[in-house]
Amino acid sequence: ALKTHPTLTEAIAFLDRVLGVSSSLTGFAMDNMTRDDGWRFLIIGRRLERLIFLANVVRHFLSLQSVSSPGSLECLLEIADSIITYRSRYLSLPQLLPTLDLIVFDETNPHSVAFQLVILTRYLDNQARLLGGPREQTLRALHVCVNTFDRQRLESDLLSEDGAGRELMALLRDGALAAAALSDRLAMRYFSHVGDVSRHTLAS
Repeated sequence: ALKTHPTLTEAIAFLDRVLGVSSSLTGFAMDNMTRDDGWRFLIIGRRLERLIFLANVVRHFLSLQSVSSPGSLECLLEIADSIITYRSRYLSLPQLLPTLDLIVFDETNPHSVAFQLVILTRYLDNQARLLGGPREQTLRALHVCVNTFDRQRLESDLLSEDGAGRELMALLRDGALAAAALSDRLAMRYFSHVGDVSRHTLAS
C-alpha cells in the first residue's frame, strides 16, 4: 500500500506496480474474455476514458507558454503513449504540428483522438444494432469536425487569440464533454435499475 505522504521514489514505484497490474488486466480482457455484451461495454468504456483523457491533455497543453518546446512536446508524446511512433516516423526532435497530427488527427494511431472516435462510432453502432436504441450521432458529428479541421491553418495561425489553436482547443473541449455525457447516457440506458419508463425518459 502507498503511504499517506510517500516520497517521489515511492510514488513512482507504486505507479509502476499499478501500471503492471493494469497492463495484465488489459491483456486478460483482450485474450480471455468472451466477445459478448460485457466485453463490448468494456471496450467502449476504455475508449471513452481515453478520448476524454487525450482531449483534455492536449487542450491544456495548447494553453502552455512552452507549447513549442521540444522537451514539452516529448512529455506530451510520452503521456499519450506515442513517443515511439513519433520517433520511428519522423526521426527528429518533436515539433508541434507533427505532434498534434499524430495525437489528434491520425486515425492509424491507437492513441489519437481520431482513432478513439472511429472505434467508438463502430462499436456504438454495433451495440445499437444488437441491443436496440438510437444510433449515437454526437461522436459521429465530432469525428467529422476532427476529420475536416483545416490543419494547414495550424502552421500560420496556431497561437493567436482567435486562431486555429483556439478552435482546436474548443473542439477538444467539446469532445471531452460529449464523451462524458455519452458515458452517463449509456450507464442510464443499460445499467440503471430504475423503471423502464423512467430510464427511457432520463436516457433520451
